[in-house]
Amino acid sequence: FAFQQSKIYSEAWKEAQAFEKESGSSPLKGIYIDNWLITYAGYDDIDTINVAEGTVGIACGTFQGIAANCFNVHISSTVKYLDPNSFSYISVEKITVNESNPYYTAVDGILYDKAVEKVITYPRGNKNTVYKMPETVKTIETRAFDRNEYVEKIIFSKNAKDVFAPGLCTEMRKIKEFEVTEGNEIFDSLYGVLYSADLKTLVSY
Repeated sequence: FAFQQSKIYSEAWKEAQAFEKESGSSPLKGIYIDNWLITYAGYDDIDTINVAEGTVGIACGTFQGIAANCFNVHISSTVKYLDPNSFSYISVEKITVNESNPYYTAVDGILYDKAVEKVITYPRGNKNTVYKMPETVKTIETRAFDRNEYVEKIIFSKNAKDVFAPGLCTEMRKIKEFEVTEGNEIFDSLYGVLYSADLKTLVSY
């Protein structure tokens, strides 16, 4: 599957380069294959990327071809499959989701599943220094905070229980402190360090 996806991406990228050569401008519209957004490449600052209605999936690496700033991504109502690493390559400040999408939602520019039980993507360019999880959150997707440049403190919800520790703070430059809401039965914090609830296991420093 990985080889097939790589082959599709390669072909899509060649198509993007051909477009640029013929038109003299960067292809700021996404390239879609079988209703999957495969690549979105460009060199000019882009205020908002709008994922088209009818799109069913956003592939890993879709936005890595963007060489400039992008500030917002709007996900359409039809997107069902989304690789959590789709946004790792671009300094998005805010993600929004069409209210009719039955699979995803966004709160304060942060991407969650529809029930707001899983943090999927905390945008790399979100400038808030403190992130407090909604109390409904139970799971943090692997690399959800990947490469965020601003967050210094993460406050875990009382219900948070499923965290992949090695990928929690990947390449976060300013993270300093964790805090766990009282009543959480899985995690606790001490001096800003994240532990298991019995303080016997170091989860993240």
